[in-house]
Amino acid sequence: EFDGLGKIKVPNDKYWGASTQRSNKHFDIGDFLVRPIVIKSIAMIKKTAAIVNAKNGDLDKMINKISLNHIMLETDAPYLTPTPYRGSRNESKYILDIAQKISNIYDIDLEKIAEVTTKNANKLFQL
Repeated sequence: EFDGLGKIKVPNDKYWGASTQRSNKHFDIGDFLVRPIVIKSIAMIKKTAAIVNAKNGDLDKMINKISLNHIMLETDAPYLTPTPYRGSRNESKYILDIAQKISNIYDIDLEKIAEVTTKNANKLFQL
């Protein structure tokens, strides 16, 4: 099977394609049932990853329709390195680039982004 990243082996007994196989390989969550709050929490985290890693400029236009109260900062390390670092290992040191991207999308100053996303993380992780 092939997807946008190239060739990947999909077991013959599976009914999915290359993209799902790659997702299962890199983002395995297992076979257990997950509580809805966990799903919502993961979605909140992944929204930020989508913002940073979007190659399609149309995503920027849609993301700012999501309340900033549902956005956090994260690096998705070691995968999905943000532009302009694609091709290298993702690291937490890129968090400022991620915050700046969100700041640009929402047209809100960086300090406010830090304040709101920190509050969101504290709430999510009950800190």
